[in-house]
Amino acid sequence: MNKRKLGAAVLLLALGLGPVQTSHNYNLKLNNLAYAEEAASEVGGTEGTQAPDASPKADESEGANKDAEKKEGQTTKDGQSSDDSLETGDIIQNEPVTSGDGKSDDKDKDDEKEDKNLEERKNELLAKIDAYESELGKSNAIKLATDAEIVEHGKALEAFKKAIKEADGKELKSLEDDSEKEEVESNYYKAVSKLGYRVYSARDARTELKKQIDKASKLLEIKKDSGLKEVLANSLVVYDDIESQAKSISEKTEELKKVIEEVSKRENIEEEKIALSKEEEKAIDDMKGFPSNKFNELSDKDVFDYKLEALVKIDFDRATDFTEENLKKVEARNIESEKNSVKKYLDAKDALLALIESDVTDSNKVSKALENYDAAVAEAKSLVNEEEEKGSDLDSEYEKLLKEYEEVKSSDIYKNASDEKKKAYDKALEDFKNKKYTTLEELEAAKTKMEKAKNALSVKVSTEEEKEIESVIEKHGDFIKSNEYLRATAELQKAYGDAYDALKEDKTKENLDKVKKAKTDITDYYSKFNAEIESLEKYIDQAKTDSLTEKSLKELKKEYKEKLEEFKSDNSKTIDDINELKEEFDAKLNPKEPEKDSPKAKEDAKKKTTKKVVTSSKKSKGKVRTGVDAILPVVGGVAVVAAIALIFTRKKNK
Repeated sequence: MNKRKLGAAVLLLALGLGPVQTSHNYNLKLNNLAYAEEAASEVGGTEGTQAPDASPKADESEGANKDAEKKEGQTTKDGQSSDDSLETGDIIQNEPVTSGDGKSDDKDKDDEKEDKNLEERKNELLAKIDAYESELGKSNAIKLATDAEIVEHGKALEAFKKAIKEADGKELKSLEDDSEKEEVESNYYKAVSKLGYRVYSARDARTELKKQIDKASKLLEIKKDSGLKEVLANSLVVYDDIESQAKSISEKTEELKKVIEEVSKRENIEEEKIALSKEEEKAIDDMKGFPSNKFNELSDKDVFDYKLEALVKIDFDRATDFTEENLKKVEARNIESEKNSVKKYLDAKDALLALIESDVTDSNKVSKALENYDAAVAEAKSLVNEEEEKGSDLDSEYEKLLKEYEEVKSSDIYKNASDEKKKAYDKALEDFKNKKYTTLEELEAAKTKMEKAKNALSVKVSTEEEKEIESVIEKHGDFIKSNEYLRATAELQKAYGDAYDALKEDKTKENLDKVKKAKTDITDYYSKFNAEIESLEKYIDQAKTDSLTEKSLKELKKEYKEKLEEFKSDNSKTIDDINELKEEFDAKLNPKEPEKDSPKAKEDAKKKTTKKVVTSSKKSKGKVRTGVDAILPVVGGVAVVAAIALIFTRKKNK
């Protein structure tokens, strides 16, 4: 047997008899053994001759190279061949241990270290968010936040945390780097910046509503008015609800204002009696428009307050023509300094927005950015002169009209007018001077009023008419408390109120006639209402029916006469209500099914118990026969049949 084959066999036998190895190391040893045999064969089998370099690869194990360089058949000190002395341990002594996928343990350790660092970075980022949330939890923003804002914030926070936990190294770096924010992180900080936004942005509208609420409360103490009370109650609900938006608050403010004016005019209550004092207005202004149930919970101003204030300012500018139309006009002028001012504003806005939507908790940093923004806005707005030119036109027109109306007081028309007309003109002029005009349309409306007051100075009325006008004005307070006025419909009351206001402002015969007609309509309605009440009362007394028992009819009449009595004391009831009551009474007086034991019910029952025999034939031509008339044809028929039978019987017998 070949020596090489014999050596290999011996080595295999040694491996089989050696200590138990792991499958991994066993395979390594077999590989190295095969390499040693291959190296020996390349030597050529010549004893005493050293083989040239037998290591074809630089990365093979050092032990394998040394054994391959020994001469084939070389004898050791104890006389054994080199193949016989080959040890597995020598072969794999310097072989590096590798994993199943070919990567070294050093690489695994590096991966473990990198994974550990990634987890540490994630935990640090999560801890940073938790600290930020802790600050947010103590802020005014969260105290003012609506339920919807809190829900959105919670969703954005969970999405952000989830993104951190599931991120790999590259994704986490984008979440850590401010200059490369992921959308999920941006959404989170935007949601934070919106906490309390709805309440904060509505503060001015809510402040104005609170002033009207306090004013209405004063008026309600003077005059108990159900309409005013209802609108006031609704206004309080809107004011205290932090979900209310600025638009709905402003609408409720206008509604309350209108009711206050209507009640004040109708009851002839002077403005001074319900106006707020300076101290009361200051107290409301100090609340900064926050709902009463939230104001006392607010702490000192914090960074989130500054962020909210900045966001509201930016959004307000976005909603106006300032940032869109007017700035484009400035840039279109193509003046370098103006274009720089516009760019300065845009940069300041972007810088402030970046701070708002970030994790910055330094109040000074945000307040400084807000100051820069305000300065940039002021500079850019100074370049927008379109509105300033409109304002200039407004001022000049106002000054022109004021001078003209002041000169009227020195004219003969004014001097020859009655004292009442002079008073009316003086009041109109005072109102014209005290009003603040922001548009030419507002000034034009005021001009119309002044022209009416001016024209009224020259209108002549007779002494009798003047006295009648004064009498109507003097008796106004008593009239609106009278039964006639209180019974009138809302339309009739409004017609009278409009006519009276016109007469007070312009004491002419035409306006006097309008007041007299409005009063006549009211008194006529009152008379007609009472007549309808009397008519229905008489109708109920005389009502008869076969569908009710005598007892039920009596109770029904009593019930509806009591309702009529209530109508007499209830001023909200109208003639239409009386007609509806009559229809209701008639329906119960004549029900679809007669009441048990009523005359009609007894008559119907009697008819049902009377049995009748009903027949019909072609000869009767549809006529119904009963009693004897119905029986006779039957008897006749039987007789005929009997006669025929007798004839046949007789023939048979023959």
